[in-house]
Amino acid sequence: MEKLHLRLQRPVPGVDHMNAVDPEQFARFHPHWDTIAANLDVDRINDFYVYEGEYGNSSTRWHSSAKGLMAARSVLEHLRDNRGALDDQTHASYIDLMETIESVLDDADLRDTRFCFVGNY
Repeated sequence: MEKLHLRLQRPVPGVDHMNAVDPEQFARFHPHWDTIAANLDVDRINDFYVYEGEYGNSSTRWHSSAKGLMAARSVLEHLRDNRGALDDQTHASYIDLMETIESVLDDADLRDTRFCFVGNY
């Protein structure tokens, strides 16, 4: 099963970034984020992505939480205003996911902590 995680460069008090998002749900949302981001001309998931597959991992590239937060907020705002072809339950779950990502990145940005998205695909 494909998984996508949100990771912070260092711990932020009160933020459990290791378990903040469901990694399988986040992986399922990946193509939706990228489609929305392309239409809004903001960063896609792959702009913040690090691959860690079965046979090793790439070196971690950390990214500005402020930059990720800007993209996440744009995608979240679009999702709130546009359901598209998503059924109600999926749409609501993706909004919850994006609100969690927004919250973690906001906390990280306030503490000058960088982030990345880590996947196995």
